[in-house]
Amino acid sequence: MSAHKNLWADLSIRSDVADGAKVAGNWRKLFLDFPDRFMVGTDTYSPERWSDVAAHADWVRTWLADLPPSVAERIAHKNGEAVIAAAFR
Repeated sequence: MSAHKNLWADLSIRSDVADGAKVAGNWRKLFLDFPDRFMVGTDTYSPERWSDVAAHADWVRTWLADLPPSVAERIAHKNGEAVIAAAFR
């Protein structure tokens, strides 16, 4: 990420970000080093996925709570808002 200043990462439906309620060490370092480059999402690429959305959102909220609040807030929604705002500049 250091080499690519405009690289953003979407974390939707990743299962390796956290082990239970704790953010995995390698991900924690990336989130703390680049708090403005990650965003979380939930895709529903097929109707069958709708039943998984609530459980996924709960899991994401759990591991986000393991991060400093300012970092969690950026990943949860502020970075996504920034990407959308940049698209309309």
